[in-house]
Amino acid sequence: MRLRLKSVVAGSLLCAAWGPISKLPPLAPAEIEAEQRKQQIDQVRDYFAQRGRLNDVAFRIRAANHRDCENRVQADIGLSAGTVESLPRKFRFLAHEALSVSWT
Repeated sequence: MRLRLKSVVAGSLLCAAWGPISKLPPLAPAEIEAEQRKQQIDQVRDYFAQRGRLNDVAFRIRAANHRDCENRVQADIGLSAGTVESLPRKFRFLAHEALSVSWT
């Protein structure tokens, strides 16, 4: 039984070693940087979209339960304020493209 299992494992490893090898074409550094920038912009947009969705749900929960909070309520109009400086450092340079905000 063990000899058969060892033979199967060895055979499958041998077959896997003879599989096709793929080689990617060389890419220009400018193309790589452009794709990285695009991915970072998409990441920032997705982060703020998810954050907005979370705030929408949280607002509904707080509004539905305001009677249970007694005197611990606060005014909330559903907006979040921030500046470019409030973004993580690695994403500040993407603020204009990703979020349509500027330093001013």
